[in-house]
This record gives sequence, structure tokens and C-alpha cells, in this order.
Amino acid sequence: MYYFKWFGYTQEEKPQLGYSACSNKQELLFLLQQQGIKSVHVQEIRYNLLSPCTFADRQAVLNELSQLLQAHIRLSQALAIISSLVKKEYTKQVLLFCMRCVDQGKSFPVAAAQYPALFDTLTIHALKAGHDSGLLAVACTHRAQQLMEIAAIRSKVRAALAMPLITALFFVSVLVFLMAVILPQFKKIFIMLKSPLPASTQFLLAVSDYVTLFNVSIALMGLVFAGTLLFGFSRTMFGKKVYDYLLLGTPLASSLYKDLARAQCLQSISLLISSGQTLSHALRHAAESFTNSMIKAELVAVQQDVQKGKPFFKALCLSSLLSVPEVINSVTIAHETAQLEILLQQLSGIFRSRALKKLDRITLFIQPVLFILLGAGIGFLLLALYLPLLQIPQAF
Repeated sequence: MYYFKWFGYTQEEKPQLGYSACSNKQELLFLLQQQGIKSVHVQEIRYNLLSPCTFADRQAVLNELSQLLQAHIRLSQALAIISSLVKKEYTKQVLLFCMRCVDQGKSFPVAAAQYPALFDTLTIHALKAGHDSGLLAVACTHRAQQLMEIAAIRSKVRAALAMPLITALFFVSVLVFLMAVILPQFKKIFIMLKSPLPASTQFLLAVSDYVTLFNVSIALMGLVFAGTLLFGFSRTMFGKKVYDYLLLGTPLASSLYKDLARAQCLQSISLLISSGQTLSHALRHAAESFTNSMIKAELVAVQQDVQKGKPFFKALCLSSLLSVPEVINSVTIAHETAQLEILLQQLSGIFRSRALKKLDRITLFIQPVLFILLGAGIGFLLLALYLPLLQIPQAF
């Protein structure tokens, strides 16, 4: 699907600029002609790096859609109302496109699937399940709640990593300033002493001679080039597999990542089941929502066993992510009580809380380590600078 920026003139020859989401350029020209817009210049807008919609935008649209549907407002009218309330032009035009499709008798999930920036894969599956089962409002409510929880976790992670990153950046800036400005002044004094310098001082002076504007620029360009290569490698199939393996295999990060992945997986399965999907379809669609190829392959294996008639709690043994005692025991109980979606939702909350606690512990561990390294670095600098000065009385 496409998002266009257009410029044309009204029947009164007044210039008009606008944005529209349409299936193709011909459909846009036809719609503008019906509105009396002529001499139209159309340009397609592409979003390659930055998404035009945030988690907050998706959550707000689904939450408002749920409330309007629960108030027994028709779907097309609800989409029109939400489009009049949103501020982002992209979101407004996508909702208007979905409204036109619904008015023409087309399926809302099919129309929404054409704009993944606003309606991601899991949202589409939830909408389709809710649409087919008559529980569209419930599906929107549950997915909006899930997006809100994911946004809260991301905000928590960013806040936890902000202070360590700021501390590290401050330390590097102070170090570069000392090497480029302070040490050259001390070097003049050391030359006047004409006495042998300690190895630590010689090392600092050598680093100071290297830290010039030209060399720092070269180093920054090298870092940018290396980062570009690393980013490109991570986009390849092999690089993606290596990245996925590191996420699951790195000692400190894997435990946190696995708990977050378990919470997302269990909540997604619960969402899809409560929206009207079968367990087999919920597992397949939950697997599609993951970008980690290893987790996706495990969930597909579980889904295939469930589709063959194997009990869910036995099929979970194929997944290293979900074959933990808490999940196995809860699913076994759910198999007997027929309350699978409720127990999975509760489990996802448990794993999410556990992940947030681990994040707090990691943050508390990282910050003291950074301060210790900062203090040790400053102590080394002071010692290396003042050792030659302490030898001045001995030189005379």
C-alpha cells in the first residue's frame, strides 16, 4: 500500500496541499477528482528507517476503536471519528482509507494489513480473529493493553540504560579533554625536567600525542564505518542468526531477554485465544510476531505438534523458551480446567514483573561498576601526572 503527498487546485483555482493513503495512484486521482481537485501533482512518501507511528499511536487508535465499538457505533463511523481526533496526518489518512474499504464492503483486517506501520502483524491477527468471531471490540481492548505494557517496558529499559550511558559519555569526554588540552601543558614541564619518566607517564604522553583533532576525526569516522558494516551484517540472514543467538546466549542479557520473550509470547497466545482463535492458529501467529528466528522456529515446532493432536503441555517440551516449570505446570492445570487464556495472561504478568526486577538489579550493578572505573581512571591519570613532579626535589 502507498502513502501519497499531493498538490492541486480547487474549482475556485485555489492551491491545496494534502496527504492520502490509497491502494494506487489511479485511485487517489479518482478520489481527488470526485472532490473537485484538478491539475494534481502526486508524490509517494516512503518511510525506510523511522516508522511514522509509535506504540502510543497504535495503542490510542485501538483503545478508542474499542470504546466506540462497545458503544455500538458502526465500524466505518468509528474509524471516521478516530481519524478526526488523531493529530498525525499519516494515521488520519490510513484510518480514512480503512473507512472507505469498510464502506465498500471489504474486510477491515484486510484493509488494515496493508499498512503495517500502524497495524502490525499481531494486531492484524487479533483483529481478524475478533472480526470473524464477533469480538472485535474485545480484541482491540486486549491488544491495546498489550501495546501499553510493551511501551512501558521499553520506557523502563531506556530509563535504566540512560544513566550508565550518560556516565560513560561523560567519562570519555573528560578523558579526551585531558589528553588533548591538559597533558600537552604538562609535557612542557616534563621536558624541562630532563629526567626519566615513569612508564605510566610515558604511556599517557604517547596517547596524548595521538589524540589530536585529525586523529579523533579519523577514529570517529572509523567507528561510524564499523557501525554501518555491523548494521548491514545484522540485516543479512547469517548476521540475523548470529544476533539472535547472542541475545539468547549472552550470560547477563539472556535471562532478561528470555523473561521478556516469555511474557510477550504467553500474552500474545492469550490475546489470540480470547479473540476467538484456536490454540494452533494462536501459536502460529504468535510465532510470526517474533523477529528472533530461534524462538520463531521453536514456536512453529510446538504449533505443529499441537496441530497433530499432541497436548499443549507436552508439546511445550520442544521449546527451550517455554519449557520451564512455571509454564508447564500452569498449562497442565489449564488443560484440565479449560482456562488457558486466563492462566497464560497471569503467567505473562509474572514473567514481566520478574524481568523488570532483573533490569533493576542489572542497573544497580552497572552504575557502581562505571563509577569505580571512572574513579580508577582518574586516579591513574593523577598518579601518572604527578609522579614526575614528585621527583623534582630529587633532581636538584
